[in-house]
Parts: sequence; structure tokens; C-alpha cells
Amino acid sequence: MHPLGEIIEIFYPRQGCPNLQKSRTPAIAAKTILQGAAFILPISKAVVYIDCKEGKLPENRQDKRQGERMSALLAVSRLIDWVSRIVGKFSEYMVLFCCLISAGNAIVRYAFNYSSNGWLEIQWYLFAFVVMLGASHALRNNEHVRVDLIYGSVSERAKIWIDIVGLTFLLLPACIYLAWLCWPFFALSYQQGEISGNAGGLIRWPVKLILVAGFALLSLQGVSELIKRIAALTGRISIDTTYEKPLQ
Repeated sequence: MHPLGEIIEIFYPRQGCPNLQKSRTPAIAAKTILQGAAFILPISKAVVYIDCKEGKLPENRQDKRQGERMSALLAVSRLIDWVSRIVGKFSEYMVLFCCLISAGNAIVRYAFNYSSNGWLEIQWYLFAFVVMLGASHALRNNEHVRVDLIYGSVSERAKIWIDIVGLTFLLLPACIYLAWLCWPFFALSYQQGEISGNAGGLIRWPVKLILVAGFALLSLQGVSELIKRIAALTGRISIDTTYEKPLQ
């Protein structure tokens, strides 16, 4: 028995096809299948329809389902990237606001001999906003600080694998755990209506909420980066793994 089966019938369903015929010869069938087959059915008799215009067999259903799942995951990744980009832009403006408030506070203190603890505290509140909300934005742009021992000297595929291992076993568990730890820290402050112990100070729970939000956003961005790297391994997308060390 031929390894392809006893009889393989190949139909060309489109009209006007120059090879409008069916072949019962295993050799011809084998040649046709090897030219563009997605799969071969290991049975004694298989009917395979070939699109004459496209010149290839229909896509394997399992591969198609996997492609659809990966497309859905990439759509989720794009949504997370969009959120990180918006929050990152917001944190960039927080840097400007922090500088303006700091300068204004200094001018008022020296020019009018007036100061407020609230204006001092809001500066480090904004600094916390910049760091915690900007972390996911930095990760999305691959501009976070790496301890680069071997990353810069390996191949692109090895870099992707290093990222996958780091995201899976280091970043995601740490960020999820820290977000979980920070939640009761924020909840207690919110329930008690905690206020700064300094005269004229601010309420405390907003800055503690930023801790939860920051680690949660960083976890989501870690999921997005993991999806993109898995897709890059399968050839669905290409990503830039170039990393430039920050200037000292």
C-alpha cells in the first residue's frame, strides 16, 4: 500500500482551471500534496479539494483556531498598551506639574514668607504618581532599567526567551503580590479617613491607592509584553528587542 493511501482523489472545483481533473494516481497525488498541502489524512481513501486559483490546500482547522486565539490575545495586548500609553502621558504631565508647584512654592516662601505643608506634600504625591503610573509606560517602550549581563550579546530569539522567563517568573509574581499587599494598606487608610500628621497636610489614601494601581498596571503590561513575545516566537509579529543602557 502506498503511504498516502490506496486512492487519493483530488478535485479542482473552480471552472476554467487548466487541470480540471481528478487524479487516482498516488504519485501525482503525492506531488500535488507536497506542493502546498497543509495536512494529509492517513486513511485508505481521502478526498482533498484544491483551490486552483490559490494553488494551495485549505488551512488546517486547528492552526486556524490557534491563529484566532492568538489574534484575540494580541487585541487584548493592544488594549493594554493603549491604557499604558494614556496613563504614561498623564504621568509625563505630572512631572511638569510637580516642577511648577515646586518652583511656585519656593517663590511664595521667599517672596511672601508663606508656606504650606499641603503644597510640600503634594510634590511627593505627584512624584509617586509619576513613578507608579509611568512604570507600565516605561516597560511598554522597553526603557526600564535592566541589569544587563548577557542580554545585549545574545541573539534576538534568545532575548525573547529571556524576556519570557523574566516576565513569567519574576515581574508578574512580584507585581501581583505587591498589589495584593498594598490593597489592605490603602483600604484601612480609606476607611479611617487618614490625614497627614503635619498641620495643613493632605489626606493619605489617594497616594496609597496609587501603589495598588501602579502595581496592577505594571502587571497588566507584563501580560501584554508576554503575549507579544510569544507571538514573536511563533512568527505572528516582530518586536524590537534593542535595549540602550541609560545614560549615567
